[in-house]
Amino acid sequence: MAANDPSQQDANANFVAQTQEPYKAGHHLSDGTVYGSRNKKGQDLFVAPQDLPGGPKTLREAQEAIAELNRNNYLGHNDWDLPTGWDDPDHNDELAVLCEHRKAIGGFKKNGLEACYGSSSLFCVGVCARYFDDGVQDLRYEVKPWSWRFLRRVNP
Repeated sequence: MAANDPSQQDANANFVAQTQEPYKAGHHLSDGTVYGSRNKKGQDLFVAPQDLPGGPKTLREAQEAIAELNRNNYLGHNDWDLPTGWDDPDHNDELAVLCEHRKAIGGFKKNGLEACYGSSSLFCVGVCARYFDDGVQDLRYEVKPWSWRFLRRVNP
């Protein structure tokens, strides 16, 4: 097929449109969410503008708070969730994405430390925590007053 074949040019344009992110990380949308980036599955991550209300102390409390937000259609959406961590079975570490774009997204610094909790797929008693200053992620059983940011995953 020739390099300037119109069908090949259309295919190339469609590929670029499907792989190109719709916004820059940190872009504030009209619904109040902030664009994070894409996860490893190619889903766009739209991050809530604030932490979970009530300052959850456990993963169960965080999941209950998210269920309540979904029942109430928070910001017009009912598909909120916690970001996945390093132990996600699909290796889809969304906490790493948030860490990479933390400055653009903003709002993660609490009690002098930039860190965020996420869900833990393998360990139901703990939560994944990522320390944004050095990128280290670990499993926490004692929850500190850090960020419980939540997000939506949208297929492009």
